[in-house]
Amino acid sequence: MENFLSKSGTKRKFKEEYVDYGFIAMESDGSEAAEKVKKVPLSNITISRRIEDISSNLKDQAREHFETLKDESMLLWSLQVDESTDICENAQLLAFIRFIKGGKFENEFFFCDELESTTKGKDFFDLVNKKILFFHLKWKKCVSVCTNGCPSMRGNLKGFITLVLQENPDVVTTRCMIHHEALAAKSLTTLTGFQSEIQHYFPSLSIDEYSWVINTFGSNEKANLTTEDEEQLIDLRNDKINQLVFPEKSLDEFWLTLKQSYPALGFKAVKIILPFSSSWFCEFVFSVFSEVKSKKRERLLLIDKEIRNCLSTMELRFNLVCSRKQAQPSH
Repeated sequence: MENFLSKSGTKRKFKEEYVDYGFIAMESDGSEAAEKVKKVPLSNITISRRIEDISSNLKDQAREHFETLKDESMLLWSLQVDESTDICENAQLLAFIRFIKGGKFENEFFFCDELESTTKGKDFFDLVNKKILFFHLKWKKCVSVCTNGCPSMRGNLKGFITLVLQENPDVVTTRCMIHHEALAAKSLTTLTGFQSEIQHYFPSLSIDEYSWVINTFGSNEKANLTTEDEEQLIDLRNDKINQLVFPEKSLDEFWLTLKQSYPALGFKAVKIILPFSSSWFCEFVFSVFSEVKSKKRERLLLIDKEIRNCLSTMELRFNLVCSRKQAQPSH
């Protein structure tokens, strides 16, 4: 029950509203099943504790995944970070992480925490760094970080991105493309007169050098690769088996399968497609806040625990969670 409620991403309901689940009908039936239903604990405190248990289990699974990985090439990850204010005007920092799991990319809810005081770049970095240490991640394995364009995020001197680059200068930083489009749309009628200025803020990205990643067997564009990578790409393009497999798999799955046969080329391709291009996940979750933290629940503090089960891609270990609890009938 707690798992269903937390996954719904909406406010909790009271016992008498569980008509959709057949609870009231079963209680009036007088059967043995109805007696079992009456023993299901549905108090607000119990539901809250169970949701916290579910959230902790999902968080522990993510932590175990990174902690137990031995293959260095599988430890690459990308980050998507955004900041907003809730109904109480408290600043909330939200992050999603993209990593490699089971031969494909996973987009996983990372955390959502309230900023205790200010919303400076250092505040963002300290909170993100704290979570990275908790999940046993390393900055040197970070491929990219995607943020919005606010000064606290992208300031040249003390912005969040600047502090990230001090930890790993090789991190690719991207600004959310959704924000780019919104800004461009506002100035669409005057773009001709400000062409040079727009070119400065929205530089053209040449994707020809990356066409070998997307259209591996059909592109003849010159790629910016080393001699070793060029040789592996030539071998790959003449590999009949992979030519047949390529259309049947997603881009991330295809390149991850080449980790053993074409290690250098596969590693470079993964680093190109792993980054987030926008902060869409964060923007979507902030829209859920209106339901999770509404006017009637404005004092809710454990936002991270409330929404983790709703957003996590990890599969809950029901047996483990239930084995640690003893159900008490509601009164």
